[in-house]
Amino acid sequence: MGQKIFDTSFQLSTMNYELIYHRLQLLYDQPPRSYDKLEFQLLSKDLYEKLLQRTKTQLMSLRLLCLQTNIYQYETKLKLQKKEIRNEIFFHIIDQRIELILEQMKLKLDFHTNYNLRGLFHHHHRDDNRIGFINNLEIDSTRTKNYFNKKQLKLLYRGPSYVAPCQLQFLEKQYQPLQQQLLVDLVKKYPNDKKIFNMIEEKTKEEFFKLFSLSNGKIPSTILERAHNERQLISTIQQCLHTHGLILRRIADHTNRFYLIEEKLFHEQCQQYMKQHQDDYELVSSISNMETIVNQHIQKINMTLNFLNKDIYQQLVLQRNDIQLKNVYFLFDRSYVKPIFSMESNVTSKLSAYLDNLLRPTIEDILKDTFVDQDFDFIQRLQQPKCSSKLQQTTLLVRIKIQNFFNMFTYQSTVNRIIYLLVKHCKNQPINGVSMIAIETLLELYLKYTLFIYQDHIYSFNRGMSNQTHFNTLLSSLCLYYWITKKFNNNEFILQYADELFFTWNQSKDNLNTFLDTLKEFFYGDYIDLKIEYGQKITIQNIYLENYHGQFYTAIKSTSMILPYVTGYPKVKYQKWFRSTLIRLIQLSTNYQDFTRQRINMEICCLTSGYSHEFIENELQNFNRYFNVNIYQIQTNELIYQQLRSHLLKFPSRKSSNSIIQFTYLYDYGPYHEFKNTFSHIWSTYTNSHPILSLKQFKILFNVQHSFSLNNLLVQNKI
Repeated sequence: MGQKIFDTSFQLSTMNYELIYHRLQLLYDQPPRSYDKLEFQLLSKDLYEKLLQRTKTQLMSLRLLCLQTNIYQYETKLKLQKKEIRNEIFFHIIDQRIELILEQMKLKLDFHTNYNLRGLFHHHHRDDNRIGFINNLEIDSTRTKNYFNKKQLKLLYRGPSYVAPCQLQFLEKQYQPLQQQLLVDLVKKYPNDKKIFNMIEEKTKEEFFKLFSLSNGKIPSTILERAHNERQLISTIQQCLHTHGLILRRIADHTNRFYLIEEKLFHEQCQQYMKQHQDDYELVSSISNMETIVNQHIQKINMTLNFLNKDIYQQLVLQRNDIQLKNVYFLFDRSYVKPIFSMESNVTSKLSAYLDNLLRPTIEDILKDTFVDQDFDFIQRLQQPKCSSKLQQTTLLVRIKIQNFFNMFTYQSTVNRIIYLLVKHCKNQPINGVSMIAIETLLELYLKYTLFIYQDHIYSFNRGMSNQTHFNTLLSSLCLYYWITKKFNNNEFILQYADELFFTWNQSKDNLNTFLDTLKEFFYGDYIDLKIEYGQKITIQNIYLENYHGQFYTAIKSTSMILPYVTGYPKVKYQKWFRSTLIRLIQLSTNYQDFTRQRINMEICCLTSGYSHEFIENELQNFNRYFNVNIYQIQTNELIYQQLRSHLLKFPSRKSSNSIIQFTYLYDYGPYHEFKNTFSHIWSTYTNSHPILSLKQFKILFNVQHSFSLNNLLVQNKI
C-alpha cells in the first residue's frame, strides 16, 4: 500500500508540475516546441498567423483540460488510499517522501522556467520569429509589426489595463486626492461635521505615510529591476510610435485589447465617420470662440432654470469654472471607428445627474417587464412561464441589433416620446414634486446644449445623445420602448437587452419576413438602423441561444472571456471579475462541457494578460471553499454541475441598501488591503455613533488610481 500511495503521489505531483508549467508557457507566450511543426515555410506568415495563434491556444486549452481532470482523479485516488493506513509512523514516512518529491518538482520547474521560458541562460534569435498564443494586440497592417521587437510586443500583449509597477514614488502626490475628498468635498456636503473630517484626515494621513513609506523602502529587488526594464521598454515604444507615425487605441467593446494603426489612416477614418454622420451633429463654432459659446450656453440654461423653479435653479445653476469641454475620443470597432463622448464637466453634466436621479425609478418601472441589462437577468426571464409558454419545437428566435441606438431620433422627437410615456405612466402627476412641463424643459436643455470638441471645432447633437452614460442608455431604452409598443403585439415574448431586441416567432418564415419589413417603416423623422438575425440558433449580446427541441439551450461566447478594460487597481478588479464570471458562466451554460471549455478560456486570457498561475489557483480555491465544491470535479460530473447550476440560478444578486462614499488615492505599490482596513477602522472610530456617517448607514468604497497603465502612457488622449 505504501508503494501505491507513493506512486499515486508522484503521478499527482507530476500532473501539478505539468499544469503549472503549461500555464507559465501561456504567461511567457512560449508555446511547446512541438507546436512549431504547424508552421509552413512555403506560406506567408502574414496569411496564417492569427489562425496559428488560435490553433496553438486551443491545443493548450486541451492540455489544461486533460491535466486538470487527471489531477482530480489522482487526488480522489490518493484520498482513498490514505484512508486505509492506520499506522501514524508509516503515514509520517510517506509524507516525508512526498515532500521530497515536491521539492524536486519545484527545482525542476524553476530550472525549466528560467532556461526555456525566461531565457535567462540563453537566447535564440529564431525564437523572435516564433508564433505564440492569442494576445491583446490587434494590428491593422502586418508590416507595422516589424517596428517592434519581441520584448516590446510582449509588453503590448498585456493590454491597455496593464500597469507598470513602481513608477511613482511621491507620497504627497499619492495622498492628495484623498485629502481633497476629506477636507473639501465632504465638508461641502456635510458642513456641520467639519471637525470630524479634520480628525479623520489627520489620522488617515499619519497612517498613510507610515504604511506606504515603509513599503517603498522594502520593494524587492526583482520588482525594482522589472520596473526599470519596463520603464525603458515603454520609453522605446513611445519613441517608436512617434517616429513611425503609429497610434494605439483600445478596442471599442471595452475589452483589454489594443489596436495598432498608422496615425494618418486613423485620422482619415475619424474624418470619414464625422462626414458620414454629419446630419447627427451641428457645427456650433470654432474652438477659438469657446469662451463666448460656453458663456452663452450657461446664460441660456441659467435663465431657463430661473423661470422654472427657484429650488431647481439653486441646485443646477452653472458657473464658468464648472465647465471644461472634452474632445470626442475614437476607439476601434472591428474595421471602423466608434466615437466616445465624455459628459464629465460638460455644460449639461449637472442636468444629466439631476434628471437621472429624478427619472430613473419611474423609467425603470415602465421598462421592468421588457428590459434587462445583465446576462443573468436575461436567462432568468427565459425560464419564466411568460416566455417558456411561447416556445415550441418549431419556434423561431429573432434578434434585432439597433445599430444607431443612441441617435435613433432627433432630440425633439426623443423628448416627445419620453414625455408621452412619463405622462401616461404617472397620469400627468409630478415626479417628486417636479411637474411634467418642468421635466420636458429640463430634457430639452440637456439634449440641446450638450457640447463636444472635434478637430478644434465645437459641436452639438442634432439627433440623439452622447453614448457611454447610464442615463443616456436609460433614455434611449425608453425611446425604443415607445417604438416597440407601436410595432409589436402581445402574441410573442419580447425582451430588450441593452441595444438589442429578442423575440419569439410562432408563425411562418414568410409572415416573419413580412413583419420585419413593416419594422423598417418608421415614423416621420425617424431612422433606426436594424441588423436582423433569426433561426433556431442566434447570438444575443454575449449569449448563444438555441431552441433545442422546444427547450432553451444557452452558452456563453468565447469573446466574452477576454478580460475587460479596467482602470484603478487592475489586480483587485480582475479578482472580482474572475469570481463573478465563474458564477455567470455556470448560470449561462446549459451544458457542463461548455462551462469547462469557457472556464479554461478564461484562465488563458488571464495568463496572456500577465496574471500568474497563483492568481488563478487562488481564485479557484476561493470558489471551491465558498460553494463547497471542487471545480475540477465539476468538469467530469454532469450531475454535480447541474445541482450547482440550479443553486446559482436562484442565487440573488447582492444589492446594498446602504449609501456609498467613494474615496480615491493614487496607488503604485504597497499595502493596499492593509490601508483599506486601517482607513475603515479610523472612519468607524470617529463616526460610530453618528446618525448619518456611521458604517451602518454608509458603505466605503475605495477606488485607487494608477497613473502608469499602458493606456495612459501609450495612447494619445486627443484626436
